[in-house]
Amino acid sequence: MNTRVRPLLSVGFRHPFYAGPFEDLEFVPPAATAERMRSGRVLAHAEPGRLRLVFEADAAGAPVVSLAGRTLRFGLRPGNPAFGNVTEPVVAERGRVPLYRNRAAPGALDAPVGVVLTSGVHTHAATSADRPLTVRLADAAGHVLQTETLAAGRSEASFDLRSLDDGDYTVDEFFQNARVASEPLCVHRELSGRGVWGLVAVRIADDLYDHPADFVIPFAVREEPVKYFVVCRNYRDADLDQLGILDEGFAEESRAQITFARVPPDGPDADGIGAALLGDPTRPVVLFRSAAAVKRRERGFRKLRLRRNGDTLVDNLPSAGADRARAYSIVHIAKPS
Repeated sequence: MNTRVRPLLSVGFRHPFYAGPFEDLEFVPPAATAERMRSGRVLAHAEPGRLRLVFEADAAGAPVVSLAGRTLRFGLRPGNPAFGNVTEPVVAERGRVPLYRNRAAPGALDAPVGVVLTSGVHTHAATSADRPLTVRLADAAGHVLQTETLAAGRSEASFDLRSLDDGDYTVDEFFQNARVASEPLCVHRELSGRGVWGLVAVRIADDLYDHPADFVIPFAVREEPVKYFVVCRNYRDADLDQLGILDEGFAEESRAQITFARVPPDGPDADGIGAALLGDPTRPVVLFRSAAAVKRRERGFRKLRLRRNGDTLVDNLPSAGADRARAYSIVHIAKPS
């Protein structure tokens, strides 16, 4: 029988901060997913910022082995510790990781759901103050697996997950037979201990074999005021008063103009900026802060110019990189003595 390889799906990222491919997250296939792909004659190929899956097809283009109805799960693990510096949180709940699925439509990812990635013995901290509070562990089909009752003075319930299959579960809180809170769990023995930031669970539909899906996970860039600490050498007070920042590249780059105000360099805007970063403490520092929050971006802003009395001192001011938790830059200028 003649065989060939055809595309099945791909999962990639879109992050406006980066000028090139986004490579801050890497795909981690757990052993069960790797085995499922082997049995289904599916091969994975990693590219910068994207994972591609192809399947082995017969001469008619049909899969040699179909995985229709099965789910492939991947962990998303940070390869760059600075990822959070430029990325808005994807889920609001602390302690949860985003889970991306394609439940609504086979060829598109749903909005992420925040889940608790866990295994072993799971401790649930009750969110409701009502007592007595019934706390139930249920599987994806709604079957109640374990129940605990919290009396006055108790705020936690523990559930032994070691005998359960990996998958989706919920912990629900009930008071007087009414559900008052719910916590989604993803039980996974392997991924829960591998520093995973998020999860992707793709259900393979028959349609994907004929119409491959290109899934995209979008991110939002952090917005914050841009700050420039200008460290001056051989500058008198009159010279300092003539300094300013002018954005002359906004029209060329089709973006909103950034305006800057001069603020005290020893005020709250300088919190966390140590003297060692600024250099010689005898040199005056002028701090400029943008009037509005600005989306951070890797490539910076063209023709963002530092000027003194009409003269351009710096033609393109630098932009804070992803390695910087806050959007500030330190610029050194000097006049001949």
